[in-house]
Amino acid sequence: MFRERQLLIRDGDGVRTLRLTPRRQALAAAAGGIAVGIVLAGLGTLTWQNAALHDRAATLAQVRDTRGVLAERIDAAVAHARTLDRNLPAVAPAGVGRPLTPRADDLAALKGVVHRIAERRARLDRRLANVRARHDRAETQLARLQRRETDLEAELTETRDTLRATSSGRENLGDQLAQTLAELHRVRARYQAAAAERRAAEAKLAELSGDLETVRAGRTALRKKVADVTETLSRTRSQRDELLAEREKLASRVGRLEETLGHVAEAGKTDLIARIGDLRESLVAAERKTKSYRKRNAQLSQKVTALQKRLETVQETQSGLFSHYTTQARNSLAAIEKTVAMTGLDVDTLVKKARKDRQNLGGPFVPASGFPDSVGHSAQKLDRQMQRLRILQNVLGRLPLTPPLDSYWVSSHFGKRRDPYNGRWAMHEGIDLAGQPGLTVHAAAPGKVVHAGWKGGYGRMVAIAHGYGIVSRYAHLKKITVEEGQSVEHRGALGKLGNTGRSTGPHVHYEIRVEGEPADPMNFLKAGKYAFKK
Repeated sequence: MFRERQLLIRDGDGVRTLRLTPRRQALAAAAGGIAVGIVLAGLGTLTWQNAALHDRAATLAQVRDTRGVLAERIDAAVAHARTLDRNLPAVAPAGVGRPLTPRADDLAALKGVVHRIAERRARLDRRLANVRARHDRAETQLARLQRRETDLEAELTETRDTLRATSSGRENLGDQLAQTLAELHRVRARYQAAAAERRAAEAKLAELSGDLETVRAGRTALRKKVADVTETLSRTRSQRDELLAEREKLASRVGRLEETLGHVAEAGKTDLIARIGDLRESLVAAERKTKSYRKRNAQLSQKVTALQKRLETVQETQSGLFSHYTTQARNSLAAIEKTVAMTGLDVDTLVKKARKDRQNLGGPFVPASGFPDSVGHSAQKLDRQMQRLRILQNVLGRLPLTPPLDSYWVSSHFGKRRDPYNGRWAMHEGIDLAGQPGLTVHAAAPGKVVHAGWKGGYGRMVAIAHGYGIVSRYAHLKKITVEEGQSVEHRGALGKLGNTGRSTGPHVHYEIRVEGEPADPMNFLKAGKYAFKK
């Protein structure tokens, strides 16, 4: 009936966890049962006292009736005695002038009657006194019972109000539990949707990174092609200039030959005319070749202009992509940096350590050419942010941000406290997470087991190194299920909750140490809740 339940209560400060253990649920049910029992006991007591009051009232009425009968009998006896007292001296024989002395036996009988009457009256007086005392006691008890009845009625009213309030509270608690469970399902759904969106964004980023590399390669090829076309155009212009110079030379030679033609002899005229014809044909061929080169030069100029426009369009597209992904990377980087900073760790120090732990890289430096200054600066900025984002994502995946127990309550916090054994002030270098004995203790983050065994007052303890100088400890375990040197994944089983070592009850002493110095694990748990919320 009483299963382990967790309630996630989210407000403006974050998400808080309320755990309803079987013990708490059983205590709440027992309290409700006790309240119902008190109400039923009050109702039974009130019924019994009402019956007792009715019995006492009947007895009191009977006593009053008996008292009235006895009073009538006493009054009759007193009247009879007085009549005898009045009539006794007047008894005398008829016709005698003086009274006769009563006889001794008559006097003795009369005295006996009077004595009996006096005794009976005394008995009646004593009985009447007893009846009056009983009547007074009955009146007193009746008044006390009436007061008790009033108190019981008030107590019954209060108990009924308490019962109604308890029932209302239970209904409200049930409604709150249902709402919290619904909110938990919604939060889980949002978390799964966010995780899916994140995976889709990472896939999209990888795809766009591939597209970016393709665009870069295409741009490089395009620039090479433009350079080739420019070089060809330059060679064409050089050839055109050479042909023009040769044409001028040929025209000059033709003019000189025509001037010489008038002075030569008739015998050599035919050879000269043939040479002039050859020169004219060469000149015409040179002119046609010049026109062809001019046309080719115009086509190449148009192609260079189109390629330059296309290059400008590609550069504008790249600038927009760089700006968009730089903004996205900056937002993601700010959220991760805030999460890491909530743990109390220095972000820049972690990044430096992570860069030292990365795989060794090398090779000769070959500067990239063909990038405009604006695009090159944006690309370098985006590359730096993406490198930092990837490093912090790796760091975040190795930080102990989740609790080692699925259900728990914090029985002692980090910092200064009274020692539970000697009552003296001491430094508590972790937090105590209490729960049911035998619960599975999980690894708060992936890492390597550097200790698994008994360690003084810690009892059975497991220590995990997560990298970057961060070590988590899990003490007072009942059983250890890992070995030293073993690699464990996130939420991997380490052992069972227990009470070994210097401990006053079943719990897990959870520590986090950074470079050997203790850190408050609650900061890491709050950072984990913030990351889960985001």
